[in-house]
Amino acid sequence: MRINIFIEGDNILAMFVPGQPEYELLPLGENKFGLKNMNGFTARFNKNEANEVIEMLSQQTNGTFKAIRKQ
Repeated sequence: MRINIFIEGDNILAMFVPGQPEYELLPLGENKFGLKNMNGFTARFNKNEANEVIEMLSQQTNGTFKAIRKQ
């Protein structure tokens, strides 16, 4: 499954998962975001030594799932 993370407008970070609505990501801390209007759902972006995002960990009510960045 492909997940798209993008900036919408001037400063809204958003996530799109096929078959689901678009989600706005709200900052919770360094590299950690909550999904607007979705309690218990977070996304954490992990970086490598070059400060590039390499993966996202999505914490949901039914577990934590890893998405690896595709170029």
